[in-house]
Amino acid sequence: LFVQDLGAVPFTSPTDLTARKSYFFVGDKVLAIGSHISGGTEQDETHTTLFQTRLLDPNTVTWLNGQQHTGLDLFERLPAGQTASVTDNIGNSYYLAESSAETIITRRTQKSMSPRYEPTEGDYAQAWINHSLKPNNDYYAYVIIPADSDGRKLNDLAANPSAYYQAIETDRIHLVYFPNEQITAYAFYEQAETPSPQIVKSVNLQATVMTRKQGNEVTLAASIPDLGWESDWESLRRTGLNYANKNYIRQEAKTHTLLLVLRGKWQPAVGEAAVVTYSGNETHLELSCKDGLTEETILVPTC
Repeated sequence: LFVQDLGAVPFTSPTDLTARKSYFFVGDKVLAIGSHISGGTEQDETHTTLFQTRLLDPNTVTWLNGQQHTGLDLFERLPAGQTASVTDNIGNSYYLAESSAETIITRRTQKSMSPRYEPTEGDYAQAWINHSLKPNNDYYAYVIIPADSDGRKLNDLAANPSAYYQAIETDRIHLVYFPNEQITAYAFYEQAETPSPQIVKSVNLQATVMTRKQGNEVTLAASIPDLGWESDWESLRRTGLNYANKNYIRQEAKTHTLLLVLRGKWQPAVGEAAVVTYSGNETHLELSCKDGLTEETILVPTC
């Protein structure tokens, strides 16, 4: 589980772009969820890129909703809210489950600039969600299936997405349940309470948490992605990477105390050293987190 609470820093032009983006690597797929996509610059569209792959041979195939496309004349606009099934020319599949903005899929010659600012071009297939200028609370959800050149896994997913994932909340928390693996993943962007009967009720800090049920046992893993570096934000905005190179390289990451409130009474399994206390029918689990690393423990119901 990778999360990003994005607040763009205006290194080159004024911007107020914000977004919450989570990636769940569960099973043989990747679920990508985005929410709160807002702001940006006055002259640049905001895009979410699904893929960009080079076409060494224009006769290689891109599949879109069961139709194959070759050549360099594809330009397809899918309206907001329309699902889509795509397999790129190198065999990766994508299932667009939902989006508040249109999705654009192309095969064409792309003109760009070299690292030395010389004109260059190449043939590419591309797919992106076009949030346009200054979006306001845009969102999306899509699934990536690596190495699915025949599209079989994509077809199975498109026929029944809820068999792979069930998004429970995507506002203050990106909370997703994966039924096949019995995994629940939580990206806590705010100090918010999850709906019952989720095991993890709340946390005291922005955190990522995953739980997996196996019989009576629950394996719980958690981390604090924030390294806790101190920053002078005005200096950072003015000097960018120069500030980072001088002020972060010598700072040690902060040690965070993460307090998780769990529904029900749980105790550490034999050999586990987690610190727990109880309040009513709730368990308070305390973990020490540093460097963005994962802390893991196994819990069992109290007798």
